[in-house]
Amino acid sequence: MNSREFARLWAKDDVRLCSSGTKRLHHPQVGDLDLHDEALHLPDSNGQRLLAHTAAVWSAAADALALLG
Repeated sequence: MNSREFARLWAKDDVRLCSSGTKRLHHPQVGDLDLHDEALHLPDSNGQRLLAHTAAVWSAAADALALLG
């Protein structure tokens, strides 16, 4: 709040609500998992979101999640 440089950089960037993407998570037993994530912003929920992480079919992450299941 006290940095003019930060305020300048923030003002020039196009900031948007991020609702999907890819995350890399590390699990101690099966290693790295590349998962698609989707954030569902619930109406009238005071900012609460439902987060879903899924693995692509036939991917290494899907195989790792099957091992954990």
